[in-house]
Amino acid sequence: MTEPGWEPGGAPPPGGVSDAIGSELLFENEAVRVWVMDLEPGQAAPQHRHRLDYLFVYTTPSRIKLVQDGEESVEEFEDGFARFVKVDDPLEHHIVNVSDQPHRQVLVELKRGGARGESGTNGRARPAEDA
Repeated sequence: MTEPGWEPGGAPPPGGVSDAIGSELLFENEAVRVWVMDLEPGQAAPQHRHRLDYLFVYTTPSRIKLVQDGEESVEEFEDGFARFVKVDDPLEHHIVNVSDQPHRQVLVELKRGGARGESGTNGRARPAEDA
């Protein structure tokens, strides 16, 4: 493992931005890094930085607020929501679980020069009605 995950709800890392994109690093080899992120209701992930192309899958129905580039948006997601993100330039953001249920996701960073293809989703999300 190259870096432990962050403690959800804990103090931000020095400099305020973490390269750990999840709360626990589950697996790493020369091709991928696999993380899990667990957030309790109302809990925020620390500001973190994505340097590699990645994909994530929500394993719980979720209502998430994304805070990125000074803007906020809230979406609702079905269990099994999946998205691939192509990272051309480092991307910084954090999310907040604005649901009354725990949130869990699995994230996979792709090493070896990234992946081919465009960012995309499987469509299991919708804007929150009261956002």
